[in-house]
Amino acid sequence: MIRQLGLFLVAVVLGAALFWMAGGGGPGQKTASTHDVAAEVAGVAPETAPDPGASPRQRLRMSSRREQPREPELSLQGTEVGGGFAVDAAGNFVATTDAIAVFEYFLSTTGELSPEEILRRIQAEIGKRLGPPADAQATEFLGRYMSYRDRARALGAGHSEEAGLRERFQRVRDLRREMFGEEVADRLFGQEDAAAEIAITQREIAEDPSLSDQEKAARIAELYDDLPEPMRKAREESMAAIKLRQDEEKMRRDGADEEQIRRMRVERFGEEAADRLDALDREDAEWSSRLLAFRQERQRIRSDSSLTAEQREGAVARLMEELFDERERIRVLALDEIGE
Repeated sequence: MIRQLGLFLVAVVLGAALFWMAGGGGPGQKTASTHDVAAEVAGVAPETAPDPGASPRQRLRMSSRREQPREPELSLQGTEVGGGFAVDAAGNFVATTDAIAVFEYFLSTTGELSPEEILRRIQAEIGKRLGPPADAQATEFLGRYMSYRDRARALGAGHSEEAGLRERFQRVRDLRREMFGEEVADRLFGQEDAAAEIAITQREIAEDPSLSDQEKAARIAELYDDLPEPMRKAREESMAAIKLRQDEEKMRRDGADEEQIRRMRVERFGEEAADRLDALDREDAEWSSRLLAFRQERQRIRSDSSLTAEQREGAVARLMEELFDERERIRVLALDEIGE
């Protein structure tokens, strides 16, 4: 159990470093290189863009002929741009995790939009929020960030199986400092690095044959005290939610009714939080009911021998459109894909 817990946290934290920060895209989900960034910001085709080694002024020159971004894709409809941009007292751009959140908001449409269109949208967002000189500085940071993503992805793909987790993560840390400098890298990735260090140490403890299970548990518990405050708080909240569900399941097995469950929630989290949990329960129940009804009717349609294959397919598609909105349809397809 101790070893499994260690592997889980390592996978979550190190995976974030080697996968999400590397772009998170699978095969076929192309992301733009730094050269493409310079090209799109300059408003010319990548093959005719200024070389990435050119000066920032040359690379960041914007053409008045650049296309205006189209309306957001379905995956972004009904959402707001996450993150934001910061400037110092002199009006200079300051690289922050919030700026990366803006970039990643638009980069989440990789596979829906072309890399060029995604970059145009990011540049439009920069131009909307920032004026000189911060806008050009933010665009330069975007170029470096995209280059970092490219190189991090290549680094992750190039790891040998013999390389240990600590060695692999150190390569990522070295790349970050090379790309952004030590001060900015610490600002952008410091908390993530600290969490990864704890996760790797946790795995080393879990796999140490010289320690008993009790000693391993004690040392791992001590590691959590060194987590950055936001991560420690998030872990505490996650553990509280897990404990709540476990206790509720036990109470129901023991015959508790919903009023008793409600009282327990109020005692632990207060009336307002209990109301939110009750609302989530109702939403989950409504969703489960619709999903079950859809699957039952879909099975009936698929079993109807009086329909052609094309008619069955069309009837299922219409049924899905009647019961679910666009986001819910994506969720249904994903659940079908994983067999849940």
